[in-house]
Amino acid sequence: SSSSSSSSAAAATSSSTQTAPGSASSAPSSSTRPVVLIVDRAEDPVTPLLNQWTYEAMLHELVGMNNNRLSLRHAPDVKKELQELVMDPATDEFFARNMYSNFGDLGVNLKHMVDRFTQATKSSRAEIKSIDDMQRVVDEMPEMQRESGIASKHVLVASELSRVVERDRLLQVSQLEQDIACREAENDHRKRLLTQLADSHVCAWDKLRLALLFTLRYETSASCGVASISETLVKSGVPHEHVKLLATARRQVGAARRTGDVFMNRSFLAKAANTVRRGIGGIDNIYTQHEPFLAGTLDALLRAKLPTDTFPFMAGGGGGAAAGAGGSGSLHDESFLSAIGGGAGVRGGAMEGSVPQEVVVVMVGGTTFEELKCVSALNGHPSIPSSARTDGGMVAAASASARAANASIMLLAPCVHNSRSFLHDLARKDRLAS
Repeated sequence: SSSSSSSSAAAATSSSTQTAPGSASSAPSSSTRPVVLIVDRAEDPVTPLLNQWTYEAMLHELVGMNNNRLSLRHAPDVKKELQELVMDPATDEFFARNMYSNFGDLGVNLKHMVDRFTQATKSSRAEIKSIDDMQRVVDEMPEMQRESGIASKHVLVASELSRVVERDRLLQVSQLEQDIACREAENDHRKRLLTQLADSHVCAWDKLRLALLFTLRYETSASCGVASISETLVKSGVPHEHVKLLATARRQVGAARRTGDVFMNRSFLAKAANTVRRGIGGIDNIYTQHEPFLAGTLDALLRAKLPTDTFPFMAGGGGGAAAGAGGSGSLHDESFLSAIGGGAGVRGGAMEGSVPQEVVVVMVGGTTFEELKCVSALNGHPSIPSSARTDGGMVAAASASARAANASIMLLAPCVHNSRSFLHDLARKDRLAS
């Protein structure tokens, strides 16, 4: 694979048998040659800063997970034996089915599970009329005990999530952060941001996240007022060392470091496309309207429309590899496109021709559970609601492209971030750079 000299990404093929090159055509053809797509976390600082409302992502953001282990030591009234829990989809069928469910659906599904277990328990006890019935109940006990343990675990965890959501007023916080992430309305957002900063019920960390999202979106605006927002944060109880993260974020993941249009506000056409998409598709859930930038990148790749200015590429193996910057060839070399299946070219600054059936995404700097959900949707994961693949959004478009190309996607990253780990990583990088 190859890395990009810019802060965006690079696509590269792995070595395999080269297919015969063909002539360019208007309809992209599928290629069996895999592609490695290297993406910089800095291209999308928004996704790790948002509250996500799917089960797995909420656990990581609001409680914290490490290697599928969840700690409830700081939660009130939790028995000692339940303070450390394992949330593993390989051993927990309920979690496997609901890890990508939104919080509302989780509650409904949890009630159904408890109701089924309660009914099964009552039926077993009511039907004991002989020794054989007793034997049957004894034989069923291990399975019933296992289901009881799973039900107890998820009821406990859902109760803790509900407590944190209510305590920190995350529903009202999430409305604003989603709107900042998805809509251009500086004056309205500033007014609502100041209201949240003045609210004593909103915790300091959520105030910081809102301020970061606002300043990242409007950092190029003359009226952004970062200094004023920083002062307001300090007055509202946010520690000074956390307030300094506003400047850190601008240096590490600000507009000058990003090549992609993560807010869809760098051009009139991007703003218009975002407005039309929101208007036509509607917003089914104001808490989940944001979609990760990775969805659009994968959609472009799977339609052979990935822009070559921000995604330079080179071929691997014996397929006529192009040299990197300062080498004897160009990263924007058609040998790459020929190598992955023939019939490809570069037109209008975009890659055209064949599309890969196998994609390995390497997220440098860490990924998020929301991006993992996006990739799972493209792969047709059974726990992803079908509406997520057909609702007219970017994930739905990318899912359609993946189905058309019969593509499978793998996501690799050094870690899975929540907002705290993401900002801790930015601060670490900033110290190393200074």
